[in-house]
Amino acid sequence: MYTNECFRNSVTFAHQYCDSGGRFRHYGTCTYPERYIITEQQIAEARKEYERAKAEVYDKYYNDLLFVGMGCAYEPRFEGDAGNHRIRTTFKNKDGHTYFIECIRSSKGDGFWVDFTADEDKRKELNDNFNRQSEYYAILGIERKPLGLKYTKENLLQLVNEHFDCRFKNVVIDNYNIHPDDREIICESPKQ
Repeated sequence: MYTNECFRNSVTFAHQYCDSGGRFRHYGTCTYPERYIITEQQIAEARKEYERAKAEVYDKYYNDLLFVGMGCAYEPRFEGDAGNHRIRTTFKNKDGHTYFIECIRSSKGDGFWVDFTADEDKRKELNDNFNRQSEYYAILGIERKPLGLKYTKENLLQLVNEHFDCRFKNVVIDNYNIHPDDREIICESPKQ
């Protein structure tokens, strides 16, 4: 639980197992290759560690370009590889304007594409008006188009800094501790 974030999350979010009559039997993980029976005390302990780790990530990396790994982590294929098939973040640029971006690894080769972007401030201003989505969604014009860029943290950093007027200096992709629903803003660009 303290050395393996993936297993810690399996314990934190353990499932109820019931007998054939639907009566509760025990809590357990859905881990592969083995499932483990878990106690309520272990769940509470894992949840405490999960919350501690989450707070640490936000404190330590708030002014880095902090992406949430969306559950598809893999071993990096080359130096600087993002290491997750799909990542996203909501961030403030250097002027305090809020944006969202999601990037996806290409299924062929070593590239990636921008799947989705949004001007979050504009979306709120227009009150999620469906008829005016073109004003706040797909704001870069490069969404779902080949970028010709290798899927590296350096290229992600450059893309966000250039297109969104940011000054991030480092990219962090967290696969186990943070979630897009944790907070409205995942990270904030330094002003200078």
